Amino acid sequence: MDRCKLLLFADDIAVYGVHGKGRGDAQLRIALKAHYRWSVRWRMRFSPKSQLVQFTALRDATRPHVKPIRLGPTVLSLVSSYRYLGLLYDDRLTWRQHAEATAAKARQRAYLISRVIRRGRPPDVRAVRTLVLAMLVPIITYGLPFWRVRAHRINEFNSILCAPLRRVLLLPSSTHRLTVLADCGVPDVASLISMSSITYAQRVTALPLSHPCSVILKQRQFVSFSTRVKSQLANWSLTMDSSSAAVHRAASLAQMATWRADGACRDLVAIRPLSAFGTAAYILFDDAVTCAARARLRMNRSYLHHSQHRRHLRASARCSCGDDDETVAHLLVCSNYAHLHGALRAVPFVFDASLLMGEVSWLRRSRHRRLALQVGGAFLRSLCELRPRGI
Repeated sequence: MDRCKLLLFADDIAVYGVHGKGRGDAQLRIALKAHYRWSVRWRMRFSPKSQLVQFTALRDATRPHVKPIRLGPTVLSLVSSYRYLGLLYDDRLTWRQHAEATAAKARQRAYLISRVIRRGRPPDVRAVRTLVLAMLVPIITYGLPFWRVRAHRINEFNSILCAPLRRVLLLPSSTHRLTVLADCGVPDVASLISMSSITYAQRVTALPLSHPCSVILKQRQFVSFSTRVKSQLANWSLTMDSSSAAVHRAASLAQMATWRADGACRDLVAIRPLSAFGTAAYILFDDAVTCAARARLRMNRSYLHHSQHRRHLRASARCSCGDDDETVAHLLVCSNYAHLHGALRAVPFVFDASLLMGEVSWLRRSRHRRLALQVGGAFLRSLCELRPRGI
C-alpha cells in the first residue's frame, strides 16, 4: 500500500499507482488484493460498478496493453471514462466528455421547463426565471472550480440558459444571448465560473490550515488556480473577506460590462445607465403580454418597420402614417395612435422612448417608476390589440 494512493470521500474510493505503465499496474494489483482481503475480513462487498480507467496521452494505436486487473474474483472492466464525485474523467484527462454530458443534462432540463410554457398562460417570466436559477444553473455550476470550460462551451451553456427565457418572452432564437440573460437577471456562464472560483477559495481560506482542502490548495499544481482567483478579486475590487452579496454584485456589474462590450442591442445599451445591473424593472412588474412586448422592443426583435428594416426583413422603415420611420420614439407621436397619447402626457414627467421600453431607473421616485411602467404597459397592450401582428 505504500506504493499506491487513495482518494477517499464518504464511500467513494479511487486507487492509483504512484508509478506509471507496468510498474504502476503491479502496484495497483497489490493494493486491490489488500482491499479485497480487508473486505472479506469485515464482511463487506464492493460495488459492482467498480471500473478501471487507463490515463494516458498516447493515441489508441500506441497505448500499452493492460493485463486484466482483478478486485477479488471480479475482473475490472476497462472503460474510457468514469464519473467520480459528479465529474466525468476521461482516459486522456480532458473535460470534453464531462462538458458534453453536462450540456446534455442541462439541455434536457431546459426542455422540461420550456414544455410548461404556454402563450398567455402561466408560468410567467418571473416563474421561469426562478426555474432557470433553481434547475439549470446548479447543473452547469457543479464542480466549476475543478474543470475547465472552453469558449465554445460557454456560448453553448449560455444558449441553454436562454432557451426557456426566450420562449416565455416570445423571442426568436436569434435574440442576443447576453441581453436576454442581463435583462432577466440570470448570470452568464463566464460570471458563474468566476463566482464559483471565488466562493470556493473563500471557503477554503476559512478552513483550518490542517484541513485537506487547505493543504491541497497550497500545493504547486494549484498555484495557477490561486493566481487566477487573486487576479479576479483584484479586477472586481474584492478581497477574500468580501461578503457573498458583494461577490454577486461585482459579478453582475462584470456581466453588464461584458454585455456592453459585445456590441449588440445598441439602442438598449444607449438608454440603460452604466450603474444598472440585475433584473430589469419591467421583468419584475409587467404582465406576460406587456413583458413580451417590451422585450421585443428592447432587443430589436419587434414588428416595427424600423426594426424589421434593420434586420433586412422589410424594404422600408417608413411608418404607415408617412411622417417618419416607425421607431419606438415615433410611436409616442404617431398620428395613427393619437387617441392613446393622452395618458402618456398626463404623467408628471416627460414620457420618452426609454420609459416605453421599460428603462425607468433614472426616475428618482419609486411611485413615478411604477406609474411609468403602468402607463407604458397600458399603451403597449393597446398597440398590440390595434396592430395586426402586435408589437
